Amino acid sequence: MENRDEKRGFSWMTVLIKTSRGVVVYLFGIHIVAIFTLWLIEIDVIFSSLLSMLICLSLFVYCRRYLGVMRHKRLTQLRLDKQNQCFLSFSDNSLKGPYSLKGSVIFNVALIMYLRSGKHLLSKPVFIPKDAVDDKAWRHLRVRLRDPDSWD
Repeated sequence: MENRDEKRGFSWMTVLIKTSRGVVVYLFGIHIVAIFTLWLIEIDVIFSSLLSMLICLSLFVYCRRYLGVMRHKRLTQLRLDKQNQCFLSFSDNSLKGPYSLKGSVIFNVALIMYLRSGKHLLSKPVFIPKDAVDDKAWRHLRVRLRDPDSWD
């Protein structure tokens, strides 16, 4: 199995992940549309103000998670080794892993990897937009995730 993987270029793969402009535009756009829609429907001002604050809180939470706002650690690197173990590097120089690949969903503009560690029953989803990685790494990652031998 190792020889076949080495022939395909699967020995050790590192993917650098940057901040995605598409995710930034989407997050701000969808939250602004939600607030405008809320104010256009005629409901009580106090209730709509409360819901607007909840929408702003939602925007803050997503900005922390996907953009690293307020020193929250952001995913910066993904590494896959020969045994299909995945390691995640974050912006605070921490390294987590090993995770095993349990599944993936691949779209044209993004992909979602489901990773599981040995001590947790639930899978950890990792969202990677296309504009957050370079084109060569994007192609290699898609090929690697489509290979059924890379899944546990």
